[in-house]
Amino acid sequence: MRWAFSIRNKMKAACLFAALTVLMLLANLLSRSNVADLDRTLTSLRNDRLLPAAFAHQIHNLLYENKLMMAENNHPAKIKANLAAIGKLEKQYEATDLTADEAAQWSIFKLQLDGFLKSDTGPGQIALRDVYFNQMQHTLDKLITIQITESTRLMESSKRVVSSNVLLSNLVTGLCLIFGLITLVLLNLNYHEYHKPEPRHMLN
Repeated sequence: MRWAFSIRNKMKAACLFAALTVLMLLANLLSRSNVADLDRTLTSLRNDRLLPAAFAHQIHNLLYENKLMMAENNHPAKIKANLAAIGKLEKQYEATDLTADEAAQWSIFKLQLDGFLKSDTGPGQIALRDVYFNQMQHTLDKLITIQITESTRLMESSKRVVSSNVLLSNLVTGLCLIFGLITLVLLNLNYHEYHKPEPRHMLN
């Protein structure tokens, strides 16, 4: 029944190869999913966190420049250009993915900005403008803090994805080695069965 033994071993080896193929396909799909998640995380880190933080910083600088020029009541063209730049930055900021807390702070900032821009150059209004400006500074600081917190969360998420991919790769490599060794053992048993020396009968 050597042929039956041989077929059984070959079937076992074939099943192992089939299982290994399925495992590698599943691992490949999971790896692709992890890479896609990592790509989305890094894209969000850039577009929804780093850029908004830069927008907030630019808005702060333009507002500070306008505050100084408005106090001196000169450079109306420059003030107008700065306001146009602030309006553009506002639209860019709002086009990003805002968290609930961030959206709330942004709404507060827009109210403060509206009050700041509507204040005129009268003696009492200058003090009110300073109040609005200080409030806007505080709100912009909060927005930047939110960006830092969210960036940290996204970085931690990307680290987990990378670790998951490394673990998956190591697992598949280990299983490939184990399956390979089992297959070699099966084929080796098959080889020795075929090449077993014929028994020699004692001559009477």
